[in-house]
Amino acid sequence: MLIGQVDAHYIWGDQHVVNASGGMVDGSYNGFLFRVYPLVGIDLGKGWALKAKVAELSYKKKHGKDAVIPDDHEVITGINGSTVGLGLSKIYFFKARK
Repeated sequence: MLIGQVDAHYIWGDQHVVNASGGMVDGSYNGFLFRVYPLVGIDLGKGWALKAKVAELSYKKKHGKDAVIPDDHEVITGINGSTVGLGLSKIYFFKARK
């Protein structure tokens, strides 16, 4: 089967930056990371599936909380070693009571 997955992440952290005088300055940032990727799945039965990720489309938006960290955005797409992966999933079914 061919399926897709969408991930949304909130990101934050600290970063070391070299300022204009050559010194190291610490700054913090936050932002969002969105990923969309197609998956090829094999039904193993009883709700289990083996999934293989074959490509990725990502968008990352980073906002610097301090003046030393500039606002930045990045788009990643394609097929490479970091976009290929295998996974095992368990599907749970819930039935409504009548």
